[in-house]
Amino acid sequence: MPPKKRSRDESQEAKSSEQDSAIYELIKSKERSGVSKTDIKASLNLPETQIVKALTSLCAKGLVREVKGARRGLKHYVAAGFEPSEEITGGSWFTDGAIDTEFVSTVSSIVADQVRKLGVATAEDLHETFQRVNLFKSGVSLQQVQQVLTVLKMDGRIEEVRSTGTGISASVMRGKVCYRCCPAREASAAASVPCLVCPRIRDCTPDGIISPRNCVYYQKWLNF
Repeated sequence: MPPKKRSRDESQEAKSSEQDSAIYELIKSKERSGVSKTDIKASLNLPETQIVKALTSLCAKGLVREVKGARRGLKHYVAAGFEPSEEITGGSWFTDGAIDTEFVSTVSSIVADQVRKLGVATAEDLHETFQRVNLFKSGVSLQQVQQVLTVLKMDGRIEEVRSTGTGISASVMRGKVCYRCCPAREASAAASVPCLVCPRIRDCTPDGIISPRNCVYYQKWLNF
């Protein structure tokens, strides 16, 4: 008895299943890097409609998942069992392809506050704090702490120093990089201007014998 011919629908279904498998294997082979639709099209030379159909099916079956990338929101597909790489997601600073400003702000505030409380702190000290209190589900990595410290340093809120191994930095190994708050002025800068309490203020003129230019106290205030 001759083999029964497959119907047109059955043939299309088999072909579709083969294409789904090929796409799945490609995605799986990329592990944490995943692939975009453009990558799939370039690798397998399939029409976009078939790629979209296959991806929809694979996502529905839980075999792959869609990840919105940090770069221009480009979507990537990662096989189940793999966490997307930070190159795709942008790391924990990003949520659904957009930077999580609230998360960044909260972490920055905690880091600055801890540096102030400890007097001096290393990046490792601060990272241990986040591990101990476990405030965030995604956690905070040492790299993220270092990134925040760099930003706070650029903002002039903290400064990078080397531990002397004595005094306030006695708990930090001598020579190790640590951070401390920058010396801050009083809440009201005007209140500390020496001119306001100077008994010779009436005699002070820009080009006179008594002037801001030759005032020792005024120069000290400027260099505070």
